[in-house]
Amino acid sequence: MTTIGTSPTTLAAFAKVFKYLEKHTIYRYTKKGNLILFRRVCKHFNTFILNYIQCITYLDLNNNDFRHDGAFSFAPTLARMSNLELIDLSSNYIKYYELESLSSVLAKKSKLTSLNLGNNLIKNIEGAKTLKQILQMMPNLTFLNLSHNEIAEDIKLLTDGLSKMTNLTYLNFREMGIGNDGMKSFAPTLAKLTNLKSLDLTRNVLRADGMQLLAPSLGKLTNLTSLEIGGNSSTLGGVRALAPSLSQLTQLTHLDLSSNDIKVLFIYGKLKV
Repeated sequence: MTTIGTSPTTLAAFAKVFKYLEKHTIYRYTKKGNLILFRRVCKHFNTFILNYIQCITYLDLNNNDFRHDGAFSFAPTLARMSNLELIDLSSNYIKYYELESLSSVLAKKSKLTSLNLGNNLIKNIEGAKTLKQILQMMPNLTFLNLSHNEIAEDIKLLTDGLSKMTNLTYLNFREMGIGNDGMKSFAPTLAKLTNLKSLDLTRNVLRADGMQLLAPSLGKLTNLTSLEIGGNSSTLGGVRALAPSLSQLTQLTHLDLSSNDIKVLFIYGKLKV
């Protein structure tokens, strides 16, 4: 795996970029001033990265700020990364219209196996439509993180793309606002992802009805080793509905049911829920 390293050559290139910025930056706190500075950062970062572009297979840009045209500026550079296999764009304040500028580029990354777009601002039907365009062209993904993007019930738009990802082993849909209606669409698709080893549905709004919809599909994911469904406000009925499916997950080593409304009692030495 090739990454952007910290060799003397790399550090020297970075030093030149920031020396230029230090010399030419307009130190203003106005929105316009910040925008000018950010465009300069993107421009010089793109120039720097072009020297390494063909050999990069793993690109980690998490926890940067892609607001103020960052995504638009980066798209041409991303398009030239022909060997990219893993990309992390999490925690970058990316909204659906900014994701649109990257969607056509990401959709052409045939070698991509890992995509992390977690903790951005991709919301509602507009965000779901853009994600749909991307995911439909990525059947080879093994890792997908869309957590903390409030897609909610519009997850139904993602099912076609997800159903083709039969190689997927890691899926993180934590805190996406998925409720009962969303689970009606998502559960049949989930049942097809039989190679999944890790599934995170923490802090959605499944409740008991959503758990009941999830249960039949969950029982088919016999390769799961980690399952996180805490914080879904499920009652006793929802957990009872999951019980038969959980008994089929013989490889499970990690189970998180925390922060659900489950009453657990010990009666005569036996666990009763």
